[in-house]
Amino acid sequence: MKINFSGNEHISAGVSKSERFIADPESVSKCIPDSKEFQNTGEHAFSIKVEVGIGTLKGTFLINGTVEKGQDNSIAYRLSGGGFGNKASILLSIKISGDEMRTDLSWNADFDISGIISGLGQGIVKKVSEEKISEIINNVKNVLEAK
Repeated sequence: MKINFSGNEHISAGVSKSERFIADPESVSKCIPDSKEFQNTGEHAFSIKVEVGIGTLKGTFLINGTVEKGQDNSIAYRLSGGGFGNKASILLSIKISGDEMRTDLSWNADFDISGIISGLGQGIVKKVSEEKISEIINNVKNVLEAK
């Protein structure tokens, strides 16, 4: 099942601070609900365990990822993993602009999900995924605006 999300967010924090934070997967991992056991596995690589649940389907996903900074103020997260009979791959592309008072984020996420969760139907999976993505972005925004 393929799902795409995109959006924009405005953050009341300087663009350089926001870019440093968003390019650090360990910092971002603390903004993911139900995340645990973050581990750096290489210069730009990491793994993280995340508790995932939709309805009665609940379990732990082990996700491996890389983060790449582009020259055009972009950051890309490539994630893949799975758990409890499911697999997922995600490409999250983030474009950052602004100044030292404000950050504008434009992001796009392409999900490819297979396994038991995909049997629930695209509408249900998309709704729950959108809620989690919104929660992560709000957590990132709250951390950056509090510093």
